[in-house]
Amino acid sequence: ALIGVIPIALIIGIWQAISASGLAPPSILPPPAAVFARLVQQLGSPAYLDHVATTLFRLFTGFAIPAVIGVPIMLRTDLIGACIVFAASDEQRFDGADAQLLQRFATHAAIAIANSRLHEESSERAKAAAVGAERIQALRKAWGVEPHQRIVLLPGRLTGWKGQRVLIEAARLMRDGGDTDTAFILAGDAQGRDGYMKELDGLIAKAGLEGRVRRVGHCTDMPAAMLSATAWALAPG
Repeated sequence: ALIGVIPIALIIGIWQAISASGLAPPSILPPPAAVFARLVQQLGSPAYLDHVATTLFRLFTGFAIPAVIGVPIMLRTDLIGACIVFAASDEQRFDGADAQLLQRFATHAAIAIANSRLHEESSERAKAAAVGAERIQALRKAWGVEPHQRIVLLPGRLTGWKGQRVLIEAARLMRDGGDTDTAFILAGDAQGRDGYMKELDGLIAKAGLEGRVRRVGHCTDMPAAMLSATAWALAPG
């Protein structure tokens, strides 16, 4: 252990001798005591420790970069991932040709991911469309609407301010104007308003709109009902 200390002590001694002799100005070669005192002072400074950590990080990163290579996986302008490869051994190093090859691989990966997403979205849309069509057809059949007829839907409980009387009058005007292909659906419960329900039935009968204006009661599948309609007659609230 002493043999290892002797060279260090010799170097410090030569350093001190040169500094004390004035052969080198203090701005270029300060004395060892001043350097060690400054070092102790800096070790207590958070800023100095941050600088040391940054320097060490850059040093080790510089050694690691040739052994690790990575490229982004881009889908149009969106970053969707990264392709990173590590060297198989300490001796292996990557270069520009490896980066180009990896970038081509990442491009093909992005295309595969895009195709997979499109297929998944297409499948989901097909499933939704199939379910929606079945539900719509079931509602039209339950309401007695012919395949060629359009639907004007008024959803909501049976109450005067919801506009059922107005829709019945609109149906009469359209019938008198020559329309034969529109069914008017009143979808909603009376909720105890039996007098109003009878009034609506009377208006329908008086106008000769049986079969064209239908009270269908409560609807349990409003999304399908809304999709089945060509137009909606909606009142606030």
